[in-house]
Amino acid sequence: MKTGPSRSLKVRRELLDALTEKGSVRAFLASVVLSFVIPIVLIIGRATGVFGMYATSMTVLLSVLLVLQLAFVGRGYLMIVKRGTGVGVDVCRLYYIISFALFAGISGIFHALRSSLLMYVLSAFFMVLVPMWDTKERLVFPVMFFADNMISLIISRAGGGAFGELAIICAVAAVASYAVQRHLFEHERLLLKLKDKTISSEKDPLTGLTNRRGLERRISVLWPYCVRNRTPIGIIELDIDFFKKYNDRFGHPAGDKCLKMVARAIKQSARRDTDISARTGGEEFIIYVQGMNEREIIDFAMSIRNNIAELRIPHAYTAVSNYVTVSAGVATMLPDNSNSFDMLYEKADRALYAAKSNGRNCIVYNGCIYGRMKHGMGTQISG
Repeated sequence: MKTGPSRSLKVRRELLDALTEKGSVRAFLASVVLSFVIPIVLIIGRATGVFGMYATSMTVLLSVLLVLQLAFVGRGYLMIVKRGTGVGVDVCRLYYIISFALFAGISGIFHALRSSLLMYVLSAFFMVLVPMWDTKERLVFPVMFFADNMISLIISRAGGGAFGELAIICAVAAVASYAVQRHLFEHERLLLKLKDKTISSEKDPLTGLTNRRGLERRISVLWPYCVRNRTPIGIIELDIDFFKKYNDRFGHPAGDKCLKMVARAIKQSARRDTDISARTGGEEFIIYVQGMNEREIIDFAMSIRNNIAELRIPHAYTAVSNYVTVSAGVATMLPDNSNSFDMLYEKADRALYAAKSNGRNCIVYNGCIYGRMKHGMGTQISG
């Protein structure tokens, strides 16, 4: 009963987070542009005397607006560029509210000087770019924008016609900003929907691990990176020993439970961000690693094998063990443009076949068996 609403709230939260991040970037870019434009306007206005009797007021308003933009540029740079996260809804709201008020004052003075609504049009364009995070803000921002500018016209003692023209400008800006916001909202919603479908299609529904499709996609991204950085990579191909006999004895529901327990043990072992745990077949698993040397990947494969053995899942076939065991083939490679993941997979597959041919419940790497040790060394495969 709770799954539907909970999922709906999660999706909405993800959507709002995405819109907040995009809104933060938009605000950051707007502040960058204004940080260049405002000083130019201020210098030209002072040099040409175009501000006239309002020179002091315009200088103060433009200077405060410039300080606000520079402050937001600094804040945005630290949060977006350095940390890769959004500035935050409350910070953006405050930025826009103060900017609106300052724009209204500047527009009113410009109208008093030139009897022109040009600055109001420019500030309306600024409002169209304002991200509105919820339904209430779609009403609050346009009303606030309209009220600020009407007050500025009253202070500048504008004629009656200017009020009507400004009302039209504000109405057009409100409609345009709503249309822009709806477009952004639908765009982000579609992206999240596609992302959710992609994640679902790349995840094994039984174990929750990555499936073969997801593994191949992630490898296609990681392989070029490892080639450029000369990072060694390796895979551990793992099979549950005599799993068919397990299903025949205990039934498929118990087999599914066994697969889940093995998958959980693998996932708990592969904790690094770069590790990929995948179920690629019925009882076949692959663990992708990078940046490990030969000794480290053997130890890692052994720890996975031992963690699964410690589950002590009763098995139907006792020639190997009374409990569920696994066989694994390990392969490593320094990737370059002359090799591929398929070649690495074939090496691991051959090693897995050797592990099965040599009694199972062991790991094979580079012609040596690990798991049945002699004096701490892997047993060499004969022949």
